[in-house]
This record gives sequence, C-alpha cells and structure tokens, in this order.
Amino acid sequence: WQAVNILIFDPIGGASGDMILGSLVHLGCPPEYLIETWDSLKLSKGSTKELLKISEKRINGIVVADLRFYLQEDTHHAHDDQIPGNGHFRTHEEIRQLIHDSSVPERIQTNALKIFGHIAQAEATVHGVATKDVHFHEIGAVDSILDIVGIAAALEWFKIRMSFYRPLPLGNGLTKSMHGNIPVPAPATMNLLEGVRVRFTGVKGELTTPTGAGVIRAMAEPLIPDLEMEVLGEGYGCGDHEYDGWPNMFRSILCRMNAEQEKECEENPIQKKSKEHRHERKRDI
Repeated sequence: WQAVNILIFDPIGGASGDMILGSLVHLGCPPEYLIETWDSLKLSKGSTKELLKISEKRINGIVVADLRFYLQEDTHHAHDDQIPGNGHFRTHEEIRQLIHDSSVPERIQTNALKIFGHIAQAEATVHGVATKDVHFHEIGAVDSILDIVGIAAALEWFKIRMSFYRPLPLGNGLTKSMHGNIPVPAPATMNLLEGVRVRFTGVKGELTTPTGAGVIRAMAEPLIPDLEMEVLGEGYGCGDHEYDGWPNMFRSILCRMNAEQEKECEENPIQKKSKEHRHERKRDI
C-alpha cells in the first residue's frame, strides 16, 4: 500500500514560531538544510548560520531543542513575536515581495506566504487597515520571517502531505507590544483562532503567539479521533519563558498513513467544517 507522511502539531504547553521550528529540528530536519533555505532570502550580508543557536534543554526531565536567533541589537530573544528593538519592520506586501523574489523553492514559498497571509489578515482586522498595508511590527522582524520560512521548509523536508493539530493552550493577563499593553491572548491571536480548537488555562502569560496561531491556522486541520497511523518519530521544542508547574514545550509527531486514509480524512465532517471556515477567511488574504 502507498504511504503518505502526516504531521501532528501537539502544543503541550504553548505554540510559537521558535517552539514549532525547534520541535521540527529536534524531530530530524537538518539545520544545514534550513540555513541554505534562509540564505536564499538574502536577509543579511553573511550566512544565517552566524545568527542561529540550537542547544539542548531539559523540561521536567524531557530533552527539548532550544532554538534561537541572535540578531544585531537583539540582546534577548523574546517569546517569538515580541521582539522590541531589532528595527526590521516590514509591510505585508514587502514580505510577500521578499519571499517571492527569492530563490526559495516554490512549495516553501507558497506555504510561508500562506502563513503570513493569515497573520496579516488578522492584524488588518484588529487594526482596521487593508491587509497589504499591515505593518508587521513584530511578525515582520527578521527572526519571525526566519521562523515561518523555516517551518515551511521543514514541512517540505519531511514531505508532509497532511497536518493535524491538538487544541492550543491559551494563557491570560497582559503583554507588551509596540502599541502598549494588550490582553493575552493578543487580539490578532484570538482572531486567528476563530474556528480553531483551544483550551483556556490559568497560566499567566502568552502561551500561544500570533505566529504559532498562524502556523496552525494555515497548515493544519483538527486531529480526527480514532485515526489510525504509524508513528515514525517525535521532536520537542521549547520557548524561553518558564512558568511554575507548566511545561512550556511543543511537540511535533511524524506519522505515516495509507493514502486511502488520506482521502477518508478529506471527507470527514470535522475536516470539511474546518476547511469551510478557512475558505471564508481566504477571501480577504
């Protein structure tokens, strides 16, 4: 029988760009392959190898990948989208042009642009502007471009045909943004999560960021109960925030299923409802 590769996004304690990408590297996506892809963007004069640091960390005894980018003027890699001071702010149209004009393979471009498109639409809705005019104060920062293109590249590396997700955890409280203090989850995150399965927690802090929500919104469908598949491997990535009694990590699970099952998944009512909601959003991207 013909097999296809499936990825399950499992946001154990949160979902952000660096956590998701770290889990995919831990799963087996070679950093060298990602660096080659990033260098195709020509974001900096040198190689992105000089900006990337991947180290091991333990959370509750579990080894996870701690992935960070060290950028000029960036003294601390904040949790994914909240990167004050690195100065690389772009409009959605500029980001589209940057990726489109690069030598990054077409399928990777398509998925990266899809993720950015959903995030831009959410930001446009929140701030009351046209999608093309959205200024990505956080998402447009170089490290977030690297996160999103890196995730799209990793999905291509593993030859993923279909992705599923488990419910995303949401924290509470306030977080700082370029516009001042805003609620957690951030308004753009909440907009992205319309129609997405979530779980509200008592944790004070931003567990799921706009980038994390954007990746799930653009690339994954709700995990169908009782779906049979073979597990091939798993990888863990962590965020750089630590919460008492809360494992701030993300797990990516690589699986394989029969191609016939893939067709059945597409006909599943859960999948159809999710795709209908996504199609409604696409009209404005």
